[in-house]
Amino acid sequence: MTAPTLFETTKSLVPLESPAFIGITTAIVRHVLGADDAYACQRLFKEHFDFTQSDTSAQKFRLLLSDVSYIHLNIKFFCFNLLKHGMNHEKLTRFQKQFNIDRNDVVLIKKVFDQWGLRKNLRSSTRIAEIKKEQITKAEFNKVFDVFNSIYPAVHKHIRNKTYTKLRFISTSSNMEFYDLHMELTCKVLQAYIKMVPTVMTPLHIANYLRSAVNNYTVNIIKSHTTQKRRRMIQGAADGFGGFTYEIPIVSENQLFSSFGLENLSYEGMSSTDTRTEEDRVKESSISFDMILRRFGKTKKRQVFIKLISMQENEKFTRYLKKHERIEGEQDNVDFSESAGQRAYFEAVCSYLNLRKSQARKFMLHIARVAYPEKLATGKPNVKLY
Repeated sequence: MTAPTLFETTKSLVPLESPAFIGITTAIVRHVLGADDAYACQRLFKEHFDFTQSDTSAQKFRLLLSDVSYIHLNIKFFCFNLLKHGMNHEKLTRFQKQFNIDRNDVVLIKKVFDQWGLRKNLRSSTRIAEIKKEQITKAEFNKVFDVFNSIYPAVHKHIRNKTYTKLRFISTSSNMEFYDLHMELTCKVLQAYIKMVPTVMTPLHIANYLRSAVNNYTVNIIKSHTTQKRRRMIQGAADGFGGFTYEIPIVSENQLFSSFGLENLSYEGMSSTDTRTEEDRVKESSISFDMILRRFGKTKKRQVFIKLISMQENEKFTRYLKKHERIEGEQDNVDFSESAGQRAYFEAVCSYLNLRKSQARKFMLHIARVAYPEKLATGKPNVKLY
């Protein structure tokens, strides 16, 4: 299935014979080229089309464009070249072949650019003015994803950290695989990257920009899962670290295990987020996530210990690790847990909280025995703690 063309995208909103057809297409082109931001784009949409008579909205239609890489890459490079090199039949034909542009789109864009004063107006925009001819060649177009592929491992690691630390409650309450959350954020990051090219940013700058995009998208996901329509999780009290706790009224046993990493009631499971999978659903338990914290976190130190062993991001522990030169730069305690391994992470947590390792092992075993005595009573599974 091929991606929809610019012509087909506009036609999905207004018929070809509509006077608004060129106006809607112009708004799309201006936004894709960076001349108009999201709000300006939506205002233009509303000027040309009455969305109150439609089952969509200006915002939804704009967001639809984000899913069409052909428009944000092929059409964008095609239009940039016409603006920088001029527009005539020879150049229309040459750039059409170079960027694989649909014939209907060539005709449509020519009509858009033939509007009086539009090309001059576009060239005067800050975003378009800063683009150089050498950035929009066919060779540069072919290399668009080379930079992304080089920085993706670092960005993917950041995505995993965010899903395991910030979106754990969504995975628990909605029975969502961490993999699905990874893919959702990865798609958003790829869209953000496609929108920003061509760019003169260094790979490091791009990576930092995409990490910031991950943070923003993570907040949006949290908001979307904590609306009145999704009452399976309830925002609780402030967690002391700039965020909030989330109470989950009812969770199944395997979900509760995942929340604290308690698969098989072993420390390996408690601390390993990489190997966690969704098992077959088991009987529902009325024990809430918040109740578990209250039951076993009788002191502040115990609460912090449970959160750290569950791989929760912790600013104070991160500062501690940096002070002792265990991590550097933008790394945090979750990065340390992945690079140092389970034993070293466990020992660092104990050192940070001034806990004897024997005390920590005893407390972890206590959680397992009190929460699930019937599982330990059978002698299964074996409890292996560092």
